[in-house]
Amino acid sequence: MRLSQKPGQKASPWYPMMILHNRLQSTATHLKAWSKTLFSNARMQLHIANEAILHLDIAQESRALSEPELELLRDLKHQILGWAAIERSRRRQSSRLTQIKEEDACTKFFY
Repeated sequence: MRLSQKPGQKASPWYPMMILHNRLQSTATHLKAWSKTLFSNARMQLHIANEAILHLDIAQESRALSEPELELLRDLKHQILGWAAIERSRRRQSSRLTQIKEEDACTKFFY
């Protein structure tokens, strides 16, 4: 629900707070959408890179890899480190949220 002022109405002292509320709500929505795409893309790219590395390792067992294949293998292994860091931070953040929710559930019992 958006808070707004009708045209011709006298400005209330709460009007700046309504504007701030609307802007923060819009920013939160956009940040959630951005976060979902970032983390899901990183997870998907991590799995694709692992699969490509697996195929290159299998090929390397039976033959010598060409220079472009070796360069691709090095690049993929380097990029995996970044994607793994993103995935690790996502999991850490998720576990923190779970822990906070569980602690809230425990304290509700006593209050």
